[in-house]
Amino acid sequence: QGHQLRAVTEQHLQHHLQQRIIDSLTNQTNIKLMLMVLLLLILFFFAAFYRSLMNTIQALKQAARHMKQSTSDPLTLPPIHDEMSDVVQSFHNISEALTQVNRNMEAVIEGAVYGIVSMDKAGIIQSCNSACEEIFGYTADELIGQNVTLLMPERFQQQHLEGLHRFLSTGQGRVLGHPMEVAGIRKDGEEFPLELSITNTEVNQQPLFIGMLRDTSAHHELENQLRHAQKMDAIGALVGGVAHNFNNLLAGIIGKVYLAKIKSKNNPELLPYFDSIDDISNQAADMVKQLLTFAHKDFLQDKQVTPFHILTKEAYKTAKLGIPENITTSLNICDEALNILCDSSQIQQIIMNMINNARDALEGCEKQQIDISLERYQPDIFFLRDHPELQSEHQTPATAYARLTIADSGQGMDEATIARIFEPFFTTKEVGKGTGLGLSTAFGSITAHGGAIDVESAPGQGTTFNIYLPLIEESAETSQRDHDHTIIASTQQETILLVDDEEIVIETTRDVLLSLGYQVITANHGRAGLEQFQQHEQAIDLILTDVVMPVMGGVEMVEQIRQHNADLPVIFATGYDRGNVQFKHEISNTTIISKPLQIGELSRTIHAALHPEEAAS
Repeated sequence: QGHQLRAVTEQHLQHHLQQRIIDSLTNQTNIKLMLMVLLLLILFFFAAFYRSLMNTIQALKQAARHMKQSTSDPLTLPPIHDEMSDVVQSFHNISEALTQVNRNMEAVIEGAVYGIVSMDKAGIIQSCNSACEEIFGYTADELIGQNVTLLMPERFQQQHLEGLHRFLSTGQGRVLGHPMEVAGIRKDGEEFPLELSITNTEVNQQPLFIGMLRDTSAHHELENQLRHAQKMDAIGALVGGVAHNFNNLLAGIIGKVYLAKIKSKNNPELLPYFDSIDDISNQAADMVKQLLTFAHKDFLQDKQVTPFHILTKEAYKTAKLGIPENITTSLNICDEALNILCDSSQIQQIIMNMINNARDALEGCEKQQIDISLERYQPDIFFLRDHPELQSEHQTPATAYARLTIADSGQGMDEATIARIFEPFFTTKEVGKGTGLGLSTAFGSITAHGGAIDVESAPGQGTTFNIYLPLIEESAETSQRDHDHTIIASTQQETILLVDDEEIVIETTRDVLLSLGYQVITANHGRAGLEQFQQHEQAIDLILTDVVMPVMGGVEMVEQIRQHNADLPVIFATGYDRGNVQFKHEISNTTIISKPLQIGELSRTIHAALHPEEAAS
């Protein structure tokens, strides 16, 4: 029985031990399984975190690359749905803002009218804008990487290198921040004026120099044009003064010759000498008028019947002096005498100007030829349709015209240019080589003479100008004789108040008027003339006065006299141009004649002023 109990007990212990071993093994297995699951979870979360981190890094790299490239394409980021997305989005927003700022700066630099170029401490160009390309004629690819001395004339390059070395050594630069005038050189080798301003900064702890450039060629051309205009004004003022004094001397000579002819009637052998002196004086007077025309002064001249073929030949002969020998010219004038009523000096100047324009149009052309022709032209309905200015309530078309044609084999003009060719200040020439007033002045003058002007042209086919002036039947010889030699003396011994500041004019004109039968009262300036009028108001029938005088001028004197006698005839005699006879108020019953006074013209003008009823009849 004890033996059985022991056996049972051992068996129970053995079973219990086995159970404990089994339970222990089960627990170990469960722990290992739990550890494996935990490890898998840890690996899973680590993999997810790593993937998110890598996506974030990749997104940051992409944003940084996009910002560096400054492209205008939108940045597309991969979807990120964790806390790292805020970091990525913030960085993206910053990069987009910086990219936009960069694009704005590039737009400003590219749109600047100033050339902008940057260079490093060695003088190597790092960047340039479009204005810089336009100024120098290089592309950006041609400039970047080149030394900035490429853009300088050789004589300035050493000075630039020394200044750059001085700044890098001492930090002192005399040109930094101070705009200055320098010279640049274009790709084609042309040297031109340039305004330059240089500033410096640092990028990556390295000096960077930025130059602001402005091509001042047009500015200098405008300055030259202004100086030329001022010079012409000064010449005009000088010529006006010389004309005044010179014409006074000529008036004395012409008057003395006239008086000498009267005194020499009993000595006919002396008359040819006096006629010769008279002709020389008239030639000198014409020379003064030509000087005033050259100085762009509208000198007072009466229209006279003039042989157009002679006028054209003279203008051609003068203009040909300025035409190079390599230009072929031809002049073809019809045999018929073509007389026109014109201001000969003005028309002659127009012809010379248009021939000069034809010469300028030939520059750079292989074929260089100017053809000029003059012929009678019979207008038809098509001509009148194309020139409506010839038909108005104040003007009717002439039955025949003289047509002057000036043709060149130059570069020609397109339709847009032709449409504006007669506009004031419009010119196809470079700045400083033309005022744009030549053709507009020609148009105005030709129209004022009752004529017309037109143009035919096409690119590469040359240009042809046609000038039409109305023909008249009166012969030039008869007209000239009537104007120059008909002298009308006084029959009623009228009294004339003669006012001039030149003693020789006063003396000579007084003697001439006395010889014509007039009574004469003299004064040497406007104030004295006013006093003489106040003393002899009832006796004075006409005033003959100079315009520009000391103390008081002729216009001011007449304006005061007209307050007392509004109908008193007045003749202004001037050696200046028309612009010097200007009235504050309208003054009727006045006439203006030019010095030197021609005796025949003076006598007829006085007679017409004193007897207007005879002039009207």
